[in-house]
Amino acid sequence: MPENRLIDKKQQMKYLEMNAHAAGHHMGTTRMGNNEQSSVCDSIGKVWRVKNLFVLGASLFPRSGAANPGLTSIALTLRNLKKIIETH
Repeated sequence: MPENRLIDKKQQMKYLEMNAHAAGHHMGTTRMGNNEQSSVCDSIGKVWRVKNLFVLGASLFPRSGAANPGLTSIALTLRNLKKIIETH
């Protein structure tokens, strides 16, 4: 809010409408892929060329989608954990 003054609800709503443009989920910061030139890790989250380092969660997504990523992130994490346990 501008400065430290009290404002009424109407002013609060106006401020939010003018300043709160969008919300988002942080995804794709350690994207998975098929090669280290275009991604940070493989499809189960193993970081390229770093022994025993795995990444889990929405940061693996190649890009952001339109829907809330919560369930997809959980499903991907559980799948990857199972594969990591089986292979390492």
